[in-house]
Amino acid sequence: MDIGYRFCFLKMDYNTQALHGMMEGEAKSNIGNETNICPLERFNKLSTKSRQGTGVIEVKSCETMIPFTEESGDLTDEKKCSFSMSSVHHMYHSYPLGFRTPENCSSSVCRWIYPITFGGGLVGGDQIEAKFIIGQRCSVVICTQESTKVYHCLETKETTTQSLDYTLEPNCLLCVLPDPLVCYKDARFRQKQSFRLSPTSNLVFLDWIQAGRKALGESWHFQRCCSSIDLFLSDKLVLHECNDMRNDLGVDLNSSMGKFQFLGTCIILGPYLASLSLKLEEEFGCKKEFGEKQSDNLIVSISPLSYSVDDNEIHGCYLRFLAKDIKSASVVIKAITKPLLNDLGADPFERKL
Repeated sequence: MDIGYRFCFLKMDYNTQALHGMMEGEAKSNIGNETNICPLERFNKLSTKSRQGTGVIEVKSCETMIPFTEESGDLTDEKKCSFSMSSVHHMYHSYPLGFRTPENCSSSVCRWIYPITFGGGLVGGDQIEAKFIIGQRCSVVICTQESTKVYHCLETKETTTQSLDYTLEPNCLLCVLPDPLVCYKDARFRQKQSFRLSPTSNLVFLDWIQAGRKALGESWHFQRCCSSIDLFLSDKLVLHECNDMRNDLGVDLNSSMGKFQFLGTCIILGPYLASLSLKLEEEFGCKKEFGEKQSDNLIVSISPLSYSVDDNEIHGCYLRFLAKDIKSASVVIKAITKPLLNDLGADPFERKL
């Protein structure tokens, strides 16, 4: 009994109060009665219960304005933006979703936000909805402490869903730089991410997925992972993408993906990021010389983006990559983040890549 209780206390993340009440009940009923349900069996049923978490966070600028200088970083060609000190104006979240906004992450005016899910990941049937509002002249980075894990739910076969909505007001910078999503074997996951920009907003959005738990031999063994992206400029839909990966209808993702363990997408858009877009296009978009061998560990494709909205020309780039391992993926990740480090104030992938 003591061993079982100790194990349960180590795994109380999903529903602490319910588990605590269950254990007290078991402690009373098991006295002199060895036929009752083991607390561990009851916990296994409890831990698969789906959860609904919602959250809203709004960042607004403070009065003090910090103008750019020639020494402020690599992205100083465009002086149209002057990011200011910012603060969290409004924040709400409900279990299992939470937000962390530490004050000491950055040496710049950039505001760092860490969305978290209590329990270490998402179980089958979880429904997460979050909204991020980035005010004028704010600089914000949204990152994670570790990879987002999606657990399987073999009993109910429910799909885990996540809906993220981002609103970018004029002259702001938003960098969404999470760790990779990891869908465990037999997991079902569906995600929708929407971005609403003004013509002077600036966005760096990284979305990537890892094949699974390599140490356990998992390689694209989830049942389904569907991720869609909607990009609006002045309320006009200019980009829609849906990446739907599934192991059914005779398709074996493990065989199709071969040795590649990472699949990623990056969207860069906005006037302040024009030099970064051009730099990436020069690095990854140049044509190979005749007879030059293609890398076996990394495949990168990049396309320029150009939109005309309300007599404004907005430029950027759209990048996709396949990588054999984290070392190969880090080549692309570092190329994206290195020119941004002075604006972010720190590296969100430090000691991770």
